[in-house]
Amino acid sequence: MTDTATETAMLEAVRDTIRSSLSLADHECQIEYDDLAPAIVGDLYVVVLPGGLSDGPAHRGGHVIDEMMDVDVTVVKRATAKPRDMHREVYLRNLTSLNDWIQKIRDAIDFSYTVNDAANAIILRDAASSEGFVEPLKYAGMDRRPQLVRGEYFAATNEPAAGLKRTVFFRGARRLQSR
Repeated sequence: MTDTATETAMLEAVRDTIRSSLSLADHECQIEYDDLAPAIVGDLYVVVLPGGLSDGPAHRGGHVIDEMMDVDVTVVKRATAKPRDMHREVYLRNLTSLNDWIQKIRDAIDFSYTVNDAANAIILRDAASSEGFVEPLKYAGMDRRPQLVRGEYFAATNEPAAGLKRTVFFRGARRLQSR
């Protein structure tokens, strides 16, 4: 018998690992279907997003379900206030801070069997299955350029450079199940 816990379990495991590794409050790191921040977000918001689920190489004979799971993580950082003529300085200072957070997330998730163990515990709890993830997520790059976020993104004024966001990609977590 198969279950449908693959995507849910990995997303929850990634979220929980980021929260604990980076000491983030629940409202600072959420699972969402898009990367829009809620209006009440603080200076930092981390969004865990599904990156897709596809068949793995052993999914051919009908007796094995081989799933490959991807996860995207978007980091949104509010810009520090500066006069409009100082936006370049704001960009560079905030880019450094944004990239520091992305590196911390990469360190927590890339090739982490701790994330797999957490996802497998969720699968066991929710689907009563011991057939879990056998390969971890792997870092697969990030957006070529960070994106400026306008004030509307934070449900604020019409500020043209209210923050920055950038998405980091993790690929290839593999789960095997028998039919």
